[in-house]
Amino acid sequence: MKTNTLFLLFIIFSTCVFGQNPFSITPTAGFSRSSMQPAGDLEQFLNEPDPYLRLTGGLNFNYDITENFFVSLGTHYMQRGSAYNDLFIPDEFLDQLTGGFGLSGININDFVEAEASFSINYIHLPLTAGYRFNINENISVFAQAGGFASIGLNGQTDGRVYSDFPLLSSFLDPEDQSQSGDILFEGDFRRVDLGLLAGAGIEVYGITLNFQYGYGLKSVVEDVNTAFFSGVPDEALEALESIDLDSRGYSRFITLQLGYRIVF
Repeated sequence: MKTNTLFLLFIIFSTCVFGQNPFSITPTAGFSRSSMQPAGDLEQFLNEPDPYLRLTGGLNFNYDITENFFVSLGTHYMQRGSAYNDLFIPDEFLDQLTGGFGLSGININDFVEAEASFSINYIHLPLTAGYRFNINENISVFAQAGGFASIGLNGQTDGRVYSDFPLLSSFLDPEDQSQSGDILFEGDFRRVDLGLLAGAGIEVYGITLNFQYGYGLKSVVEDVNTAFFSGVPDEALEALESIDLDSRGYSRFITLQLGYRIVF
């Protein structure tokens, strides 16, 4: 009898504090714009990334702590990556690729182009706390902040070194100096990405529009040489590895997702 009374009091207290329906699920779908921002030596090597625009979506599981405060845990599919269309190629690397070819007064870098790109498919797990401001019974705006963990499922990478200069093109055959293949986690890229999230949105009659920004704190690159250039001759790869590049790169992304909050 005493146990039943305590349980009844807990139900009454929960209803008063949390409201009648503290749980909700929000299916979402939208777009993500992502890139890997290089750092250290890699920043000069990869230059400015060209972001990828991709579809993303999943489920958010929400719990209302009070009428205004809530927490949200999501499980989403997200593809992230970027392209680099203006790579800097170190002279030592070019010497190996071209067999020591050179002309007095000519900078080979001026006649050589290099490109690279990668994409990784993630299970994206955002965890945020938020505040909802109710404009009226059916319209509210909200802000969120928290973190994320993303687990890489698979991915692909591409790298290419070429030249349109007649003499150099014989050394830099695109078929020989290019590489495309599957990403090897714990070798090329790291499987787990961790970072911070912040965002805001609006809800109208249960329909939500949510914007978030993700800032990666853990480098997703493990070895940029094998990630992008494992297909080049061994001598050239050894020359690039001897430069000992500081291989660090951090994910940056924004998402814009439309959803519908289903309250239980």
